[in-house]
Amino acid sequence: MPDKYDHNCFEYSGQPSLDEFIRALAYQKDRNAGFIKLKGDAPLSESFGLEAGITLTMILGENHGAWKTNAKLS
Repeated sequence: MPDKYDHNCFEYSGQPSLDEFIRALAYQKDRNAGFIKLKGDAPLSESFGLEAGITLTMILGENHGAWKTNAKLS
């Protein structure tokens, strides 16, 4: 499973094996990471005890001038 841009996230394209998950978990522990996250486009048949969650991702278009910002955010 490749290490994703997100600091504790691994992307999967199919059900990871237990060995793959153990290696990913060991990698995160070596980095002193506080958690591990798996990201994929389909639910896992074996989630290894991880809590299910939903992350929505949007690919932004190139028309940056049409983007709106929230004036309350800095």
